Amino acid sequence: MIQVAHLSLKGKRSANQDRILVPEEPNSGRFVAGVADGLGGMRDGDKAAEIAIQTLSDSAMRLLDHLDSDAGAAKQSLAEVYADAHLRVRHYADQRQLSGSVATTLVALIVSGGKYLIGNEIGRAHV
Repeated sequence: MIQVAHLSLKGKRSANQDRILVPEEPNSGRFVAGVADGLGGMRDGDKAAEIAIQTLSDSAMRLLDHLDSDAGAAKQSLAEVYADAHLRVRHYADQRQLSGSVATTLVALIVSGGKYLIGNEIGRAHV
């Protein structure tokens, strides 16, 4: 049985920049979860984290399907999600003339049956 809980505190900052993707049915054995946190000291970190989590959510089914069939394809697919999230955050920043001032972290977990994939950097993932 898998149980999921989350807690997010804004700390000393004026706004909470944490965003999460929580699986709706973790006991199904197939789910995608994620945590993003806007980088402190940068503008619109909350929006960057939101964009990263939405990008991960948009790709959830593709990630799960790849993990089911081929670990190498799953790693590549997750690296592409990170690259896409990066491009989406850059686009958001460029539109608001905030280039180089908007950033977030992103940690992803993809689980399917007895397989799992964890990613925490662009282009780096572990099965």
